[in-house]
Amino acid sequence: MLYYFRSLYWIDAGDRDRDVLPKIEKSAMDGSGRHVLLSEMSGLPRGIAVHHPSRGVGGRMYWTDEMRGVIESAALNGSNRQVLAGEGESIDRLWYVGSRATF
Repeated sequence: MLYYFRSLYWIDAGDRDRDVLPKIEKSAMDGSGRHVLLSEMSGLPRGIAVHHPSRGVGGRMYWTDEMRGVIESAALNGSNRQVLAGEGESIDRLWYVGSRATF
């Protein structure tokens, strides 16, 4: 959730039994303006974290893919998707992304 920008980001896990692939979506805080940012997700995305834009630098979202064992990232509009880490390593979930960890 990006309170300042009044946006929610989440992962819809899909339904493999019905051939519905996972996707990442976004909406306003009241649920309006809902739209899909990433729909071509063949793995098992989990643990989304969002880094808000600041000082003219665009924000990014980060998530793990349990099936593929990677950490991925994309711009907040869904563009510029890239694998950041993993490729076979044991990565389970992404719990926190930030420049100032307090715990």
